[in-house]
Amino acid sequence: MRLKAKRRFGVFATTLVVAVGARLVHAEPPRVMSLSPAHGDILVDPALAEIRVVFDQNMDTSSYAWTGGGETFPKLTGKPTWVDARTCVLPVALVNSHFYQLGVNGGRFTGFRSTAGEPAMHQPLMFTTGPRQISEEYRALIGHGVLDVFNREAMRALREAIATHYSYRDRLGLDWDALFAEHAARLAASTRSIEFALSASLLLANAEDVHISIEAEGLRLQPHAVAAPATFNFNAVRARLDEYGEPSNLVQHGRIGDIGYLRINSWDGSHADDVGKALDFMRGHHALPALIIDVRANGGGNEMLARRLAGCFIAEQTVYSKHRFVDPQAPGGFGPMADRTFGPAPDVPRFEGPVAVLIGPIVCSSNESFVAMMDQVPACTLIGIRTLGSSGNPRPHDLSNGVTVFLPSWQDYLADGTMLEGRGIAPDVPVEAGAADFMNGDPVFDRAVRYLHERLRR
Repeated sequence: MRLKAKRRFGVFATTLVVAVGARLVHAEPPRVMSLSPAHGDILVDPALAEIRVVFDQNMDTSSYAWTGGGETFPKLTGKPTWVDARTCVLPVALVNSHFYQLGVNGGRFTGFRSTAGEPAMHQPLMFTTGPRQISEEYRALIGHGVLDVFNREAMRALREAIATHYSYRDRLGLDWDALFAEHAARLAASTRSIEFALSASLLLANAEDVHISIEAEGLRLQPHAVAAPATFNFNAVRARLDEYGEPSNLVQHGRIGDIGYLRINSWDGSHADDVGKALDFMRGHHALPALIIDVRANGGGNEMLARRLAGCFIAEQTVYSKHRFVDPQAPGGFGPMADRTFGPAPDVPRFEGPVAVLIGPIVCSSNESFVAMMDQVPACTLIGIRTLGSSGNPRPHDLSNGVTVFLPSWQDYLADGTMLEGRGIAPDVPVEAGAADFMNGDPVFDRAVRYLHERLRR
């Protein structure tokens, strides 16, 4: 086994989006100053007729992006309206006793932009509506935070799960006792499991961990989502490709001159055949002089599928990552450190030319493992923006009140022993670009093409 010697030189069905022209200006991205209702509100009046967002700077009022979809997205009664340069209103018709989930911007939907063209930071919005009529007695109970024994037991179970089974509980130095004390009254006053889950989501958001999730009433809540804007423009990439092929939603490929291009959008284990299509491309193009692999939109999936493709570029069994699982019975609370390795693909000729892997801040989880694999390939160069830095292997914990929390169960490390969480993987060739730079082009793809041409001329 060997370690590579390093070379050193951030969606939904129902989305409202209006595109704006490109402004290649780097400025502070807009941030949400307030939402009404607020993120995490419970028992919102179902008669509420509008959702309102206020930003911290003047915005381009020709554009917006309220993201969401399905039954948790509010029914609209009209188009979004800009009240002033910083305030946008979404007209809605809410129903009673319902859970809603939507967002301001998200992923490739970046319609909320400043006048300088910078997309607003993603902001989630989750809330529940109350019954049509709420008695004054019930309001008084909620206001005084009357503690329910059943919810107290769920709080105890959640606290124990974090203390004994959450692998990154100490990463940020959080005072979990203080956080539970802060949220105790609200958690205990929950009348539905989804209300408890929503309140627990606000508490757990402090961990800044995308692998924590909560399930209740058939819904999955994610306390902390990837907030980074998309740092890619696949329309611009496709416009430059010859022999473009799209064998599935998860795999696209083509060529730009004598350089191959292969994009993998997910390692979803339920679409294993798609990885087979990527391997077919490798079988037919293993003799190309150079190759670009684009995984910037890939948020993870099945690591075993990622190994299949990475095996097309390696000559021997190689360590790419290490990990250790939580073990409450072990000294220090963790089991032994274990290596993860990958080896040559058994049925695909090895690609021996230079390879550029395109990365960005949305890359996380099992896709970061793929990047870690490719980082051990001698002929591979990582190009773009640092990855997110998140790998959790989450496991379920039943809280006994209809709520299940999923907590990361391991700590993931790079091959050199550096913890991945919160750090990510840095590119060999960094590309300094803001979200506005991707509106009419793709500077990461352009840099990769130039880099590979330079390599081929040597």
